[in-house]
Amino acid sequence: MIAKDPKLHISPRVLLLLGQPDGQITQFHNQPAHWASLGSLLRACDARSRVVTDDIRVLTPERLATFDIIVNASTALRPSDREYFAIQSRIDAGVGYVGVHVANTVHLTSPNFLHAVDVAPPPKNALSPTMSVRILSQVHPITAGLEDYDHDDDDEFYEVTGDFGDRPDLVTVREDCTLATADGHPMVYVTTHGNGRVVFLASGHDRRSLDHPTFRTLFTRTVDWVSPCNR
Repeated sequence: MIAKDPKLHISPRVLLLLGQPDGQITQFHNQPAHWASLGSLLRACDARSRVVTDDIRVLTPERLATFDIIVNASTALRPSDREYFAIQSRIDAGVGYVGVHVANTVHLTSPNFLHAVDVAPPPKNALSPTMSVRILSQVHPITAGLEDYDHDDDDEFYEVTGDFGDRPDLVTVREDCTLATADGHPMVYVTTHGNGRVVFLASGHDRRSLDHPTFRTLFTRTVDWVSPCNR
């Protein structure tokens, strides 16, 4: 009997989209410390190439074809319909997509994309003096073995969905897709679109949450899970 050769592991190519429009007076998440933390998170992931940019012009079919994973940690950047279609088409084809923190608000202008990635705007009064994150699943690879943990000092929820009766285009959170919550707000949410895997990580307001050891583990596991190279 001839043993089969083990499958050759190929690390993914990852795009990390950061940045915030210059016209916004307060650059909440567009700070050197924020970039440094996200860059460190990406560096800890298994990847054969890593591109970090705040240039939204990267969202073309040609450019996105060179990546296996798209991580969106930008703030208030507004893709055009053509750029949304380019992202959605790549996810449908099998590319992984990770939205971090305020990335969900980027998609308000595209209902089709909202339904593809199950995201929605944050609730009002999102600041929480102490945010206790509760791990719901010990089975899913992203959260298996992790313990509940706290974020302190006014972190933000930026949840996956909420009570938005005036926005019928938004989606309803599925309990079976929610891996972690904080005060009932989804903090880790997984779904699929076409052949692609999608994860939303609600934490990430500033360096305190980005550098939390449990969040770092969640981030690296998320990148592994969405990677088409690991399926």
